[in-house]
Amino acid sequence: MYKNWGLLTTSLIMVLLFSCKHHHRPQNSDTFERTTKQTVFENRDSLQQLANKLNIQQLSYSIDTFLAPKGLNANILIAQYGKIIYTKSQGIADYSTKESLTPDASFQLASVSKVITGLAALILIDNGYLRLEDSIQKFFPTLPYRDIKVRDLLCHRSGLPNYMYFSKDYITKEDTILSNEDVINLLIKYKPEKQFSPDTKFAYCNTNFALLASIIERVSKMPFEQFVQEQIFTPLGMEHTWFFYPQDTLSRKGKTRGYVGNWNEAKPDMHDGVLGDKGVYSTTADMYKLDQALYTDQIVSMSLLQEAFQPRSFEHPGAKNYGYGFRLLHYEDGTSAVYHNGWWHGYNSVFFRLPAHHITIIILNNKFNRQTYYSINGILEILRGPVSVAFTDDNTPE
Repeated sequence: MYKNWGLLTTSLIMVLLFSCKHHHRPQNSDTFERTTKQTVFENRDSLQQLANKLNIQQLSYSIDTFLAPKGLNANILIAQYGKIIYTKSQGIADYSTKESLTPDASFQLASVSKVITGLAALILIDNGYLRLEDSIQKFFPTLPYRDIKVRDLLCHRSGLPNYMYFSKDYITKEDTILSNEDVINLLIKYKPEKQFSPDTKFAYCNTNFALLASIIERVSKMPFEQFVQEQIFTPLGMEHTWFFYPQDTLSRKGKTRGYVGNWNEAKPDMHDGVLGDKGVYSTTADMYKLDQALYTDQIVSMSLLQEAFQPRSFEHPGAKNYGYGFRLLHYEDGTSAVYHNGWWHGYNSVFFRLPAHHITIIILNNKFNRQTYYSINGILEILRGPVSVAFTDDNTPE
């Protein structure tokens, strides 16, 4: 009777350990209810000791000297070890009034919004409402694309067609503003050809994160914007971060305008109403709050965050890759950057993190300038010395 007791005990322990890895959805819960704890694990004392060794004045001077000739019309925030080293507002917020940028200026994040959408999906996964292996047919039963999982959306391996391209073939009315549901209906009605079979290669595609936003709505039973506000913006104190609505006439304090070329204001676009892949406005200070939260489990458990920071595409060798809502870049010294870039309506942005060195670089630009991206390596050299990427291949995710 007792000879199998040890085996039974061991089995029970294994079941308990496995069940703890992913939290179970609360019973009889019609709306989202967070079950994961929010405990800060980070050792602030050791970080403070490292921060105290930084020569802030010298670093700030070197960064300012390096960035001066780049011509950025941007707000910039650079930090290390939880200490802000450099922050600056330079340029024009509104060319028609010549209003200057201020620290509380808000910028369209463009594709950096994908980081926020990815985190929102991970919150649902972390709390047992959604699974990485869920088929998208579970949420869109009539969608004519099979064998695509939530995981494939998060790491751009779905093979879905990009709505920013195919929608122009079917929408001819100039003043049309598409919504997420419109994108879904276009996919169902016209069945535009997929790019490739699911999970066979990487292809960056805005449709993936538009669908994720709609899945978040269906699972949480609340508007995507409300879920993100309640689960990310409000808890982190991101008071100057919000979603853009083309039809919204509300005057937002600090809102900038986007420009291209010789101060030509970017024109509205039929895709402006689609959220998930873009559409968030924020400030450098608010994005820094998000950055710091990613060193803790305030948003998502540390174990799931580490999964999000792992590369998911290996068809081609290279230093660049993509995780769950984050771009990844591997350096020769073994460290990896976790970041995302954005570009939409004259805005281009960088949300760059080097976790091993607690380095944060946030650049929000409202007049398109490629130096927004090209400046990152120079800033890193100032903060940590020259280190090359492990290997670069144009075919790898970027």
